[in-house]
Amino acid sequence: MKKNIGAITAILFFTPLFIIALQTGVSLTNDSCTYLASAISWESKGVFLDVFGNENTIWPPLYSVILSWVGLNELNIILLHYFSILGSIILWIRIFRSTYSEIKFTIVLSILLSTSTGFLLCEKFVWSECVFVFLTSLLLINYLKFLSTSKNNYLIIATISAALLPLQRIAGLYIIILILSGSVLFYIDVVIKNYKKLLVHCLIGLLPFVLWFSQSLGGMSEREEATFDISFLGTVLYDYFLVTSRYLLPVFHDSFLLAGVILLFVIFYFGLIKGEQKIKLFSFVFIGYVILYIVTIFLKKAGDGHQEMERFLTPLYPVFCFIMCYLFRRIDLQIKNKRKIFFISILSLWMLYPCSRAIKNSKLYHQLPQKTGVNIPCDFLLQ
Repeated sequence: MKKNIGAITAILFFTPLFIIALQTGVSLTNDSCTYLASAISWESKGVFLDVFGNENTIWPPLYSVILSWVGLNELNIILLHYFSILGSIILWIRIFRSTYSEIKFTIVLSILLSTSTGFLLCEKFVWSECVFVFLTSLLLINYLKFLSTSKNNYLIIATISAALLPLQRIAGLYIIILILSGSVLFYIDVVIKNYKKLLVHCLIGLLPFVLWFSQSLGGMSEREEATFDISFLGTVLYDYFLVTSRYLLPVFHDSFLLAGVILLFVIFYFGLIKGEQKIKLFSFVFIGYVILYIVTIFLKKAGDGHQEMERFLTPLYPVFCFIMCYLFRRIDLQIKNKRKIFFISILSLWMLYPCSRAIKNSKLYHQLPQKTGVNIPCDFLLQ
């Protein structure tokens, strides 16, 4: 029972929230309609076409392929999303529990992950993020296990995950580059010892994306040109600080800017500089991913907005939770017994915030219409 307490806690918290949000079915945006159209054209013609019958080259193909496999039945998509996210949550709980034995912080991690508003948002819409979260979790966890043990089975799983990740979302390249760079910085002895294996890992991991990209240049001709609008950068940073500060606090005005700065500083100093080896690696990946996404949105001048930022940062939310629970554990180990009780009491009280936020948002997602802002042909789902 103790061994599985984290997974049981996650299922008990996550499943009711998921049922409330998805009881009225999935919702669609223009992105969703393009994925569904590509899935149909792939299944029937072996090509990826958008809703207008034009070649769809702007997005990687894996999510559309998966949709064609599970079928464009709404229940099948709901189950795909549910098990992708729940599987990711359980993977992170298991790696935390195997690293740190304290049950109380395993439970804290379980609740934080299973009450993620970002997860619920991605579950509700037919977007590629749910599977992307799962592949990201597989890659990070198994790559870390390989660095810790040098066992080939972990590297094989990490390599397969890396090969699929940028075919799900191009941002998967960020994660691959960051984890490889971080391993050189923090696990240099392991990298030198296994450089041949890691070289093969890199080649196999990047080859599928290179082959896809070479076919169409990733739709570069259709993408927005890079711009350098400094005022827009302020908007992007505003969105980032709002989303990340709401991980911690129910902010309602511009004071969240300070909360976002403090959060980045805490992860940078206590995680990247002062943390254990694996925490340094995770902190490096998290901070690097945030910076790269902010730069990408700024240069493309697309994908801005609170909801979009929440969606884009969700794949690394488990890493954020892992780092925070590590820091909670460090505080608990360094304070005396009487203060431990006070600290755990404050922590337990604070946990009411993510729970209440998740309940509120699951009810809001329950009320969303099936088509949200859709202005293109979109009638692909089978009920």
